[in-house]
Amino acid sequence: MSDPDLFGVKRDKPARRKAPPAPAGAVQHLIGVYKALYEARFRELPVVLQRDGAVLKSLVVAYGAEKVEARLQAFMAWDDRFVAESGYALTLLQSQWNRLAAMVLQAAEPRGLVPDAEQTRTYLQGLKTGRKC
Repeated sequence: MSDPDLFGVKRDKPARRKAPPAPAGAVQHLIGVYKALYEARFRELPVVLQRDGAVLKSLVVAYGAEKVEARLQAFMAWDDRFVAESGYALTLLQSQWNRLAAMVLQAAEPRGLVPDAEQTRTYLQGLKTGRKC
């Protein structure tokens, strides 16, 4: 009875995986961008906590530093009431990531008018003949 498992099944504890490191200096750069944007908007430096760095690190590892910087700029320009009332806290950047992404992507996509019948007919004839319209 020295084995604590009555059925003889030994379970190894899964090894904990550490998150891959963010590129060197990426988090510090993003914190600098955040401070500059915050100061430009409110004329005061923000309080940056250790957890803010962890939030930025997880976003950089998942999405890349360039995308996080672009979303951070959009986040600081956002006039959303909930975000504004929170004081533009960096923890909200992560919790509002999908909402912010949808907003940024919708603004980037040009929305054209639906083509009329003649434009559609010309396009389809071009497809049939192999010409580009």
